[in-house]
Amino acid sequence: MLSQLRDLFALSVITDQLGDFTEDGYMTRQQARLVRETSISILPLIRPNAVSLVDAWAFHDYELNSALGRADGDVYNALYAWAKKSPLNKVNTPPGFDKTLQPFLSKL
Repeated sequence: MLSQLRDLFALSVITDQLGDFTEDGYMTRQQARLVRETSISILPLIRPNAVSLVDAWAFHDYELNSALGRADGDVYNALYAWAKKSPLNKVNTPPGFDKTLQPFLSKL
């Protein structure tokens, strides 16, 4: 698992700088494509262990700021509570709806 994480990290650093690598002649377009393809192919191998990996660092829910990685596992109630607190859900229609979408929808 650590080898896969190492590989993914190295490939992501290279991907972030692909323009420089290809512009300076360190990498061909085919090699750049292979870097991207390899990065994507590693993800399914890491995915089954993603929760365990995050748990291994013992981040608190506050640090993750995500309803999906909650320590108590109550994902759906947390997502619902976050949605209720969202400023977008404080009004019945979002700003601009009456001017932009309503005229369009009334023609349908």
